[in-house]
Amino acid sequence: MERKIFIVNLLITFVAYFLVVFEGYFLGKAFDIDNFFAFLYGYPLVMLVNLVPMTIAGLGLREGTAILLLNKFSIPSNVAFNVSFLIFLLNTALPAIWGIFAMYLITLFGGFLRFYKIGVMDRHYLE
Repeated sequence: MERKIFIVNLLITFVAYFLVVFEGYFLGKAFDIDNFFAFLYGYPLVMLVNLVPMTIAGLGLREGTAILLLNKFSIPSNVAFNVSFLIFLLNTALPAIWGIFAMYLITLFGGFLRFYKIGVMDRHYLE
């Protein structure tokens, strides 16, 4: 059973990483770069460097690595930087901002419901 769980998790991880590679490729196409193999071979290393805990959220380190690695495939440094930073924004920053907003709304709504429920249950104390 543990082997099956491991294989399923490994497949899900490969699919997730491959989706990020496709995301990088399509962002590169937006900057007129049509080199899928550059993103297929270079971007997994950029994502691996993203795990190094040297900077806050890997900012700077990830972009520098993308510039260094994708330059080997003759992708301009400004495109490599923009693709790397946009992937960070789309996959990390925007969901985090949405999560903070959603957490605030859920807390506010939950507090309102809790206050209302207590007010209804403890009405005899108010009389």
